Parts: sequence; C-alpha cells; structure tokens
Amino acid sequence: MSTQITTASLEGIMEDKTGQQLIQLLDKLELINFFLDALDEFIKRSPWIMESLNQEIIKLREQTSSSETLKENIVLIGELLRVLTSENFKKTLLGIIDAYEKVMEQDERKGLVGILRGTSDPDVQRALAFIILALKKWGEAMK
Repeated sequence: MSTQITTASLEGIMEDKTGQQLIQLLDKLELINFFLDALDEFIKRSPWIMESLNQEIIKLREQTSSSETLKENIVLIGELLRVLTSENFKKTLLGIIDAYEKVMEQDERKGLVGILRGTSDPDVQRALAFIILALKKWGEAMK
C-alpha cells in the first residue's frame, strides 16, 4: 500500500497542532543546526578536552599537597557551581540565544557609530562593566 501526500492532506496537517509544531520546528531549524554543529565539534574534541582536564587534575593534585589548599580549591569549585546554576546565569545564556536568533532573523549589523550609540543603553553599560572587570581580573591572574 503506497502512501501519497496530497495538497488536501498537507493542508489538514498544517491546520492541526502537529502542523503548527512542524512549522515552529522549521523556524528554529537554523538554531538547531547551529547547536548540533557545536555539539558535534564538542564530541570530536572530547578526547582532547578529557586529556586536558586530566592534566589539570594531576596539576591540581600536585599543587594541593596541603589540606588547606585542597579546601580552598573545593570552595572555589563550589562557588563556580553556584554561579553556573544560578538564575542570572541561566538568563544570560537565554539572552545570548535570543540575541543570536534576532541577529540571524534580521541580519542586523552595527558599525562604529552604532556601537558608540549602543553604549548609552544602561544594559549595555552593565555588560561592558562586567567585561572590563573580568578582563582586569584575568590580567591580574596572569601576572
């Protein structure tokens, strides 16, 4: 028994919930493709990442000869986990995804004047302050 898709059957599908979900999925296809490509790259690099993590763990063990240093490192790891699981971090990631989608939809571009104009936005100023402070702390740690 062969199945033929007719225009009438396609219209019927598009009117029901499944059709609407299909349309939503197709609208998000580029973003899904982006994340699948990123995941594929991550999987391809996972042996290298695991080796790097293993080397860092070995270095950490060598550096933590005293229990005091180990306690400090555990506290730092706990603090990092707290930040990564916070609602603010989740909002930040969702904002990045939203910004990516908007730029891809609208093909929005900014020149130097647009960037300067954008710095008057309080949200942009807050993000710039974070980036500058993070770069300062990173530079201090590199000494």
